Amino acid sequence: MENCNEKIKVALIGAGYTANEHLKAFRDIEEVEITGIFSRTREKAESLATKYNILNVCDTL
Repeated sequence: MENCNEKIKVALIGAGYTANEHLKAFRDIEEVEITGIFSRTREKAESLATKYNILNVCDTL
């Protein structure tokens, strides 16, 4: 990355097993910031948002 202070912003679609595994990996990458999550099941999205400190749980894509 050209600017070391700039983070890569990532939002996830889905809140199942695969999303959880991706979040485990992303949390260890300093240059990545998880900015949001969306799932058809809002409860699952809210659960992962709480677990990984994701501020935005979205209702639509």
